[in-house]
Amino acid sequence: MMGTSAAGGSAGPSRRRTGEERTLVEHSQEELIAKWEEFFEEAGYQSRVISVADRYPEERTLEVPFDELNRFDTDMAIFLMRHPLNALTAGEEAIRRLVPPGEEALQIHLRIKGLPRDRRVQIRDLRAKHLGQYISVEGLVRKSTEVRPRVVGALFQCLRCGTILKEEQDGQNFREPLECYEEQGGCKRSASATKFKLLTETSLYLDTQKIEIQEAPEGLRGGEEPQRLTAYVEDDLTGHITPGQRVILNGVLRSVQKGRPGAKSTLFDIFMDVNSTEMETVEFEEIEVTEEDVRLIQEAGSDPDIVRMMVNSIAPSIYGLHVEKEALALQLFSGVSKVLPDGRRIRGDIHLLLVGDPGTAKSELLSYMSRLSPRGIYATGKAATAAGLTASAVRDEFGEGRWTLEAGALVLADKGLACLHPDSQVFVDGVPRRIGRVFDEKRILKASSHGRDLELSPLGVGTASLDLNQLLTARPEATLVARRRYRGPILRVLLDSGFELRLTPDHLVLDGSNMEWTRLQDLSPSGRFVALQKVPGESTPVYLLDILPGDWIVQLTSGERRELRTRLAHRYPSLAATNRAYGLRREALSGRDAVRVGQLRRILRDLGLHETWRERPLAFGRASATERLRVARITPELAYLVGFVLGDGHVATSDRRSSVSAFRSSVNLRQIRRILRATKAVTPRPMGMHSREMRSEIRGRPTRTDSYDMHRGSNLLAFVYSWLTEEDAANLLRLDDETLRAFLAGVVDSDGCISIRKSWKFDRVCEDVDVELVVSAHRELNLRIMYALRRFDIFARLREARGVYRIQITARGDVARLLECIAPYSVKGKSLPLRKSLVSARHEEVPSTVVSNLLREIRPRPYRLLEKELGSTYYSYRRGERVPRKEPLAKLAEALRPWSTEEQYRRLKGLACKDYALDRIRQIHVEEYDGYVYDLRVPDGENFLCDGVIVHNCIDEMDKMNPQDRSAIHEALEQQRISVAKAGITAVLQARCAVLAAANPKFGRFDEHKYISEQIDLPPTLLSRFDIIFSMIDRPEAEKDRQLAEHILKGHRVGEIAKRREEGATASGTKELEDPYTPHFSPDFLRKYVAYAKRIYPVMTDEAMTAIEKKYLEIRKTGEAAGSSVPITPRQLEAIIRLSEASARLRLSNEVTIDDADRAVRIVEYWMGKVAGEEGHFDIDIIQTGISQSQREQIISLRDIINELAGPDGVADYEDIIRVGQDRGLPPAKVDSWLKRWAQEGDIYSPAKNKYKLVERL
Repeated sequence: MMGTSAAGGSAGPSRRRTGEERTLVEHSQEELIAKWEEFFEEAGYQSRVISVADRYPEERTLEVPFDELNRFDTDMAIFLMRHPLNALTAGEEAIRRLVPPGEEALQIHLRIKGLPRDRRVQIRDLRAKHLGQYISVEGLVRKSTEVRPRVVGALFQCLRCGTILKEEQDGQNFREPLECYEEQGGCKRSASATKFKLLTETSLYLDTQKIEIQEAPEGLRGGEEPQRLTAYVEDDLTGHITPGQRVILNGVLRSVQKGRPGAKSTLFDIFMDVNSTEMETVEFEEIEVTEEDVRLIQEAGSDPDIVRMMVNSIAPSIYGLHVEKEALALQLFSGVSKVLPDGRRIRGDIHLLLVGDPGTAKSELLSYMSRLSPRGIYATGKAATAAGLTASAVRDEFGEGRWTLEAGALVLADKGLACLHPDSQVFVDGVPRRIGRVFDEKRILKASSHGRDLELSPLGVGTASLDLNQLLTARPEATLVARRRYRGPILRVLLDSGFELRLTPDHLVLDGSNMEWTRLQDLSPSGRFVALQKVPGESTPVYLLDILPGDWIVQLTSGERRELRTRLAHRYPSLAATNRAYGLRREALSGRDAVRVGQLRRILRDLGLHETWRERPLAFGRASATERLRVARITPELAYLVGFVLGDGHVATSDRRSSVSAFRSSVNLRQIRRILRATKAVTPRPMGMHSREMRSEIRGRPTRTDSYDMHRGSNLLAFVYSWLTEEDAANLLRLDDETLRAFLAGVVDSDGCISIRKSWKFDRVCEDVDVELVVSAHRELNLRIMYALRRFDIFARLREARGVYRIQITARGDVARLLECIAPYSVKGKSLPLRKSLVSARHEEVPSTVVSNLLREIRPRPYRLLEKELGSTYYSYRRGERVPRKEPLAKLAEALRPWSTEEQYRRLKGLACKDYALDRIRQIHVEEYDGYVYDLRVPDGENFLCDGVIVHNCIDEMDKMNPQDRSAIHEALEQQRISVAKAGITAVLQARCAVLAAANPKFGRFDEHKYISEQIDLPPTLLSRFDIIFSMIDRPEAEKDRQLAEHILKGHRVGEIAKRREEGATASGTKELEDPYTPHFSPDFLRKYVAYAKRIYPVMTDEAMTAIEKKYLEIRKTGEAAGSSVPITPRQLEAIIRLSEASARLRLSNEVTIDDADRAVRIVEYWMGKVAGEEGHFDIDIIQTGISQSQREQIISLRDIINELAGPDGVADYEDIIRVGQDRGLPPAKVDSWLKRWAQEGDIYSPAKNKYKLVERL
């Protein structure tokens, strides 16, 4: 987006400025172009330009590092930074001159990256002097919109003279023509004397995406609010940036005037037009640590008292909380993040929760820690919802009212296999579609498979695959589309059928020689793929009401209007209210006005009439004239007509009317009568006919043919033809099976040739039957028709010669199935000659190895096979001497059934099944590719149909993802990523961070006699994700209160003294007074210390492992007795390990010692004793389930009491429950509490006063 702005950055090069800029050499545009051409030649970019041009439009960018340009010509590099628009425009013109001439003008972008550090400006430092200059900005992506087209060359049509005008669009505001420009051939009328119609379809567009970046948290100090900048990326830069990523944006800073039209402000907003982007992966090393800092850090780390010094550096002004501060110090350093050999990732970050009374300094600790952490982000108050802490889809002005993805406080930038080319066609919901288009860019989830990053797009539709157990066609669900970046060779495989695949060399395909999965690169060059000969069928009709454009009209009869008015009168008070609700014209339901198709569909769906009304033939039209066909859906007769016209006809369409024509020689009277009969069945208006004489030359001899031109003016018939045939017949396979038969019959009758040829083989007369169709010059449309044939088990081949495509069906069985398929509708079908021998086609072969191994397991009686003339077949197949074919194998399977097991018989019948075929490889080409490759996720069967053959589902082990709202923070704590699914936006953002959270008791103060899960609004599933939970209770104690008051008072005094000194006055204060409130390490030094320590990866010693194991088993042992609670789980064991590793890091040690283990155990025992302790022992269920063992026993006892007291109707009396409960040791207060709680949760209800009945769960 290099449009103009209010700034002077786009000023021409002739303009002079003051100061040092006067020394800069200025260039004219032609001089700049020549300079760029010289640079491209000297720097060796000519070959790169040609390479980009060869890959255009998949690749449209030439990247140039700034330092190369600077080395070539410093003046030119400086000119680029000061006048980027002129320099870049000249550079792109130089590129166009280097590109070899061709039919299409290539728009290759010149992108400059790698700007020096002095051109990298902090967002908060952007000023007016940077406007119009080429600068660099870095930060975290906070928001991003969807990719949307922006018009750059708008085409308008003058409604007076019809001239088409072009109006270039620069900047953000849309501009219309001021007049019908004479220089563009117009009539010179001004905009007030004519009107201009925007031609949206033919205008020139550029993909645009709007993003917002903010300053990275490690660059902030104290409580600074990160500042933000809006930026625009265009064309091939779009779609690659997601919230949470750390990026460097290089581009031009621009301005836009604030205010509304007519009330503009003198203030301007700024934004960046991005020319190039650089992804930045930054760890804690980005905090600059000098050699002197390293010396001081190592010196401090070697001090035996380093732990105490570190604790004293954390909020010294807050009194006490020594264990809590020690845990907070360890949280800063965290444990070691690990990836195990099986791919499982174990987090190292430590999550800590502070729960307690108001006024216990929880929020102060959180705020202080956020300033110490190199990447701390502090979120508090009502804003700290799941959306604010994780990520959310928001609808605001940033996305022009659309939903955009916004990263929350936990989302940080973070450090599978899809193997199909984007043009590969897969079956989706019954039709073949390019897999690159199936992937939904608006709903992207991040994941990984086998250690590789993936992008996933939810799908959830049926696909086509092969059941490998029975070798039958299946229709499982494809749940996801996956893609990943790939750079390397792609194998383009041309098959004997005419289908073409593009796969990565390691993609698994089903080898036709042994029915095993084999990598494509390991397949023999003359090998065979397993193809799907029968694709899934369809039974749902296609109704005209469902497919017509919404802006077409429907002319209703008076009866139809009356029916709708009667039904709508029950929903709306008046006809005017109905018209307003649906946007109808005044007399649409009461007079002669027409109704739009889209409006009618809405009305019918609201009234529940859509299913019945779509069965009615209605009067449809494009604008004014309408026509009513005899049919309401695409019937077999209508499909036959479309198929015939596709083969030998023509459809002409203008702005007002359309016509359908079919041509036939006068000798083909049967086809002419069939066309007229089909037309009569579809429409009450017959086709018009006129004869004409056709003259041509065949092999140099003039010929004359009398033919008939049958034609019918009809917008509706023309639309049905377009819907079925446009975009290479994309909708053809949406037809139900019976209608598709008729379509194929029309194609065969118009342009099909059924021939029977005789030949001599081995002194015998052989008769070959084949069918050839010449339908279209478009390869993809021919492939669609081949897929349509496969609906009926018909295998065809596509051949091309001299630019003409021919669909050939040569196998006798396939020809017979085709003629049987079209027999009810076709007039060309012929009787096949009787078979004299079983001769099969190549695709009917069966894998020899599989058949041979299977027959070796079966021991028949030879004479029985000889009686059926199958003895030689059996032995030749068993020995592998002959290639098995399906029909002989099917007969052999039936003959061997008495000696076969059920499994053996099933496998033989499966191999003889017609649902699959073997497709030979004709050619393999290797191509270099750089871009996305794709795959489908098909859990049931793990294979799918791609370009006619079966390929493997390669993403069979995906990492766990859970997009539900409640589990969003669970993921951030445990999986350390965040899923967002809202408003059509689905994404997974990385959140590799430690969480320090605080919560107040929901009843005001913490009750030590109640469990923690009862006192805060966090579910047990979320509580259990925290490694440490501290309860901070404000309990009056005389001595402790005195010390706390003294500490607070002295702290205020220290603050007063500091303020006085700040103002320049003298103030008395002693070191002894100030030391307790002064951190041992300054925050800046502590941040550097943490960053340095994070580079250390300690390993546990045997002694530390033994100590941790001993303590863990010791605590677990207390829960072995019958009826005892579970005291501790492996989750707490991992917390101890993380704390031990953090302790070693704090000491800058490469080993986790027994002292580190003891420190970790002490902290865990401390918090568990306060939060998860009951009657002198631990009960982790208090946190993990919210119910202790003693409570569980009370629940079981109380439910038993109610069941015992319940009469035949299941109802128990309240007084009896209290009485029996007391007898069994349950206090009345507890019984009453449980009854009230169960009633709230729906586990019990009261059918009458003081009567209770348990709810039975289904």
